[in-house]
Amino acid sequence: EADRAAVVVVVAAAVEDLGVTGEIGDETFHRVNLLTLRNTMAGNILDHCGVALPNGRNGEGMPTSLLVSAGHGDDERLLAAAIEIERVVAAEADG
Repeated sequence: EADRAAVVVVVAAAVEDLGVTGEIGDETFHRVNLLTLRNTMAGNILDHCGVALPNGRNGEGMPTSLLVSAGHGDDERLLAAAIEIERVVAAEADG
């Protein structure tokens, strides 16, 4: 059933270390901001609930995560699924 489905996506399409000092230009900010938010926008527009679960680091050592989303008002089912997914991901990481 589509109304009972959960969606799992990578939270950010790009993780980029822009540094903590100095200014970045508007063009760079907007490019990185849109890539960062791209995968979460649909859920926000549709008023879905979501949980981001850490799942490691990318090649540059930046943290990454998975976004698990469900329909509006399905928070309890989503949290139960997120707890189970977190358990499986942690077990895989432990080898």
